[in-house]
Parts: sequence; C-alpha cells; structure tokens
Amino acid sequence: MDYRLLFTQRALNDLAEIIGHIAEEDDDAASRFGNALLDHVDLLTRFPRMGSTIRKRSRVETSPGNFQAWLNHGEVLPKELSTFAARHLARRFLGDPASADWRHYGRLAGFTNRKERYRRENGLFPFVLLHEASGLPYRRAPEFLAEIEERFKEAKRRMMPEKHPGTLATQISL
Repeated sequence: MDYRLLFTQRALNDLAEIIGHIAEEDDDAASRFGNALLDHVDLLTRFPRMGSTIRKRSRVETSPGNFQAWLNHGEVLPKELSTFAARHLARRFLGDPASADWRHYGRLAGFTNRKERYRRENGLFPFVLLHEASGLPYRRAPEFLAEIEERFKEAKRRMMPEKHPGTLATQISL
C-alpha cells in the first residue's frame, strides 16, 4: 500500500530557501540537489518506516555541520559483510559509499579535520567533536543484521556467473 506525502508550507519554504542558496553558486547543482531530495523523500510513500529502523548510538561532528553516526551492531562482522553493510547504510543515508568499508572508522573525536576546505581564517582546522555516545548496540541491530545478511547473499548470488557443466566458474567478490 502506498501512502501520500503531505508537505507543510514551512517545509516548502525551507526547501525553496535552501535551493535558492545553492543556486546562488550553481543553478545546476541546486536543481540536482532539489530533485534528489524530493526523489528520496518520495520513497517514504512506499516505505513509510524506512527512517525508523536504526537509532544512532554515537554522533560525531566531523566538521562544522557535518556529522557521522556510528552504529554498534553488537557483534564483529566479517570483512565482506561489514563493507556491504557500511555501503548499504551510506547509500540509505546519502553518505559516500566509496568511503564506507570495514577499514573506515570515521573521524575520531579530539583530532582535527585536516581537509583544506575546512581551514579557518586563523589557519587552524576544526576539532572533531563527539556529541553523544552510549557504546550500546542499537535496538534494531538483530533485524538490520538479518536484513543485510539476506541482501548480501542475494547480491553474491546475482554476481556469481551461471555454472555450466565442463566449465570453471570464477567467484566474484564484492
């Protein structure tokens, strides 16, 4: 069953203001952002609970206004599954899948973000700030892990070449 999505006037005004701000620098980027945002919001009509399955347990501000949410699954995942889960979450929450794998832990609180674009006028870089951390696994970790393991198995099945008698099938890793 699909649901209807209703926008408040305030939400529409905010969106127009944000797109207008982006358009001051780049009209095409503003258009791409607006369309991408509306496409993602439209997913709520088909998947109304998509945003309610994971509650963060750690929130880190990596630079002014940019955040990472760290999730404790309650268990250590194998490398391939960990990378698959990280990339799934990155796509789901509009992060960077290229920076999501089992080796990327994110920026650590107390260190500085050394990207040049964040250098302040005084020449210093902003500190990475820890805003909240419980250290506990998130409430729906078991459901998420069951879902991600099923998606992982399906992705591996799709990537395996069809086996024919008398030929060798090569395994493709994610």
